[in-house]
Amino acid sequence: MLTSREGKTMNWLPLLLMLAITFCLSILGKLVINQLPTIKVLFVMYLFCSLLVFLYWAVFDRTFLYTKDFLLISIGLAFLNYIGAQCQWSAYRINMSRTSLFLPLTSLFAAILYCIFLQEYEHLSFLAILGFIFHLVAIWLFKIGQNKGNREKDNAYGKWLLLTTILVIDNALIYFFIKLLSFDIPKIHFLVFWYSGCLFYFSLTFIFKKEGQIEPLRKKLFLLIPLISLLTIFNLLCQYWAFQLNSGTTTVSFIALNSTFVPVVVGWIVFKEGKNISKIEIIGFLCGIAAAILIITSY
Repeated sequence: MLTSREGKTMNWLPLLLMLAITFCLSILGKLVINQLPTIKVLFVMYLFCSLLVFLYWAVFDRTFLYTKDFLLISIGLAFLNYIGAQCQWSAYRINMSRTSLFLPLTSLFAAILYCIFLQEYEHLSFLAILGFIFHLVAIWLFKIGQNKGNREKDNAYGKWLLLTTILVIDNALIYFFIKLLSFDIPKIHFLVFWYSGCLFYFSLTFIFKKEGQIEPLRKKLFLLIPLISLLTIFNLLCQYWAFQLNSGTTTVSFIALNSTFVPVVVGWIVFKEGKNISKIEIIGFLCGIAAAILIITSY
C-alpha cells in the first residue's frame, strides 16, 4: 500500500483521472490552437466554461453571490488571466514542450511574493533557487542551440521567451492574490466571478479584433472547444477531490509534475516538437527537466 510523505494512504483514482484529462487537454488544445485564431478559441472556451459554472451554481448552490471582492476578481484577476491565457496559448503554438518545462517557475516567483508580503519563508528553499539557476542555463542553451543565421527561427525564440516570461510572472501574481482571497470566498462564487470577468475581456477583444476568415474545414475544430471546456472543469473537480483524499503535499506535487511533463511528452511524441533539434537544445531540455524537478520537489 503506497503512502504519501505525510503518512496518509494515497488514493490514486483522482490522480490518474487528472493524468488522463491533462493528456487529452494537451492534444486537443495544441491541435485547436495550431489551426484557429487564439482570441476566437479563448472566447468560445470561456463562454462554455462560464455557462457550465453558472449552471452548476444554479443547480447545486443558488446562494447569494458575494459582491465584496467582485471587482478585484472579475476585473483585476480576470484581466491578469486574460493576458496570461493569450501568452500561454501563443507560446504553446511555438513550442508546447519547451513552454511546459518553465511553468514551475511560476511557483518560485509566487513563493518570493509569499516571503515578501506574507512572511511565509518556508515556501522558498535552496532547491527552488537551484532550480531557477538551472532554468537560466536552459534558456541560454536554447538560445545558442538555435540555427545560426536563421533570422526566422531566432525571432520565434525571442517571441517565445517574451511570452513565457510574461506568463510566469502573470500566473505568479494570480496565485498570490488567490492565496489572499481563498479564505473568504466560496469556491463556486470565485469561479463565477472569475469566468464572468474573463468572458467579458475576451468578448470585447473578439468583437473589436479582426483575425481574418477561417477555412470551412478548420471551422469544424470549434466543435472540440466545448469538450475542452468540459475537460477543464472536470480537471478542477479532480484536483479538489484529490485534495480531499490525499495529503496537500502529495497532491500539489502530482499536479505540478502532471502539468509540466505530460505536455512535454505530447509535444515531443504527438506533435514531433523534438524533431530536428540540436544536441545543445537536447541538453537544454535536460536542464529544464532537472530544473522543474528541483522546483517541484522543493515544496
